[in-house]
Amino acid sequence: MIKINIDENTFSELQSIHWEWFEQNYIKDAIKIREKYEKDNSSLGKLITHILDNNNIKLLVVGNSTLFSENILHLNEFIENILIEYPCIFQSKIKSSVKTYLSRIRTQMRLLQPYDKQGTENLKCQLKYFLESNYDILNLYIFNLDEVINNVSAIKKGNRISGFSEASFVTFKEDLLSENKFNKLTSELNKIFVYNDFLKEKTISFNKNGEKLNRRWCAYDFVTAISLSTCPICNRNYIHTYESKPGKCRADVDHYYPKSIYPFLSICLYNFVPTCHTCNSSFKGSIDTFLVKCLYPYTEEFGENTKFKTEFYTDCDTTSVENNKLLSGEEKYDIKYLYGNSDNFKISLECNNKHGENYKVENSANIFHIENLYNFHKDYVRELIKKAIVYNESRIDEIYNNFSELYENREEVVRMVVGNYICEEDLGKRPLAKLTKDICEELGLK
Repeated sequence: MIKINIDENTFSELQSIHWEWFEQNYIKDAIKIREKYEKDNSSLGKLITHILDNNNIKLLVVGNSTLFSENILHLNEFIENILIEYPCIFQSKIKSSVKTYLSRIRTQMRLLQPYDKQGTENLKCQLKYFLESNYDILNLYIFNLDEVINNVSAIKKGNRISGFSEASFVTFKEDLLSENKFNKLTSELNKIFVYNDFLKEKTISFNKNGEKLNRRWCAYDFVTAISLSTCPICNRNYIHTYESKPGKCRADVDHYYPKSIYPFLSICLYNFVPTCHTCNSSFKGSIDTFLVKCLYPYTEEFGENTKFKTEFYTDCDTTSVENNKLLSGEEKYDIKYLYGNSDNFKISLECNNKHGENYKVENSANIFHIENLYNFHKDYVRELIKKAIVYNESRIDEIYNNFSELYENREEVVRMVVGNYICEEDLGKRPLAKLTKDICEELGLK
């Protein structure tokens, strides 16, 4: 995952435009609906009134700061408070979120080889961290949470999984009306937080430096302003914005927190993440990223503590992804890969943080299938291996010294050799730049 870099001035201008768009189209309806529910003492009425409070509604549309870190912090507090205060409304959604997460952990565990004890322990750590880090919320929705947390250590993986029965592992508290209440909440909020309207072209009056301007505001304008070349999630696909009369294209606009679970975040400006279609639709879907915490690309990234690397297959890799057959000893430890002449190696993602700090990285990598997708790029890595052998430090120095008029610095020579950016601040400019940087460091190509 590559960090999205936006300066405060740019984000401040986007906030102004987005708020003008919201005020001109929806603020009157928001006030009407709020007044409609102000005297309704039901949990649903109180929540709708709370969401549509003047201060809260601005937080949920554009934030109350020009810093992404502050906005997401305040938003997290807001979500946590309403999940704790209104469990009778969110019960069905939280139940679905937990069951989806447990199913994903079970599936990953089922795919492990029987003797992969380390893989099993890692998944158990992830599961325990999920339950403990969301304890205050989940305790309101699950009867036996303390028992569930204690039972995680008893889960065993052999030829089958024991102690992790889908039917009995978690006992949910039931509120038979929660789904109806949630649907009513969504119905009312969808009149105000209208994401489909954001996808359409609309002209708004926008004040800038005391001057009133008319300009278009929609998803195309947002992704153009963010100005990303590659998907910040996978760094594998270009996401350029292009518009012409015959046709046009743009990045998908992913909701970091899914609008299907948190409908009040449907048009939240800093909940929008430009991504490729694969990351947004094929993998993430509606996974509850509030409970299953992931990296937030406006403030977080894989960075120096999480790196791609190449390595021989291990005893746990008895089944090859490429051909779905057992690997022989020769294939596992094929030394030809060290010369770029074999595909018998794997590309893995290694995080050097402690497990608690590693949790978001693991979730992000798993949800978006990063390791599996990057193993389709072995031909690219093989070329890097050969380039590292041919273009050693002295050869790069020689090129730079002999053609100094062509290159601004030595780093530019390395970029030309590997065909990609390798500076941290430039990793979002081309696909596979993060992979290139990490493998070059591993190979000593610098």
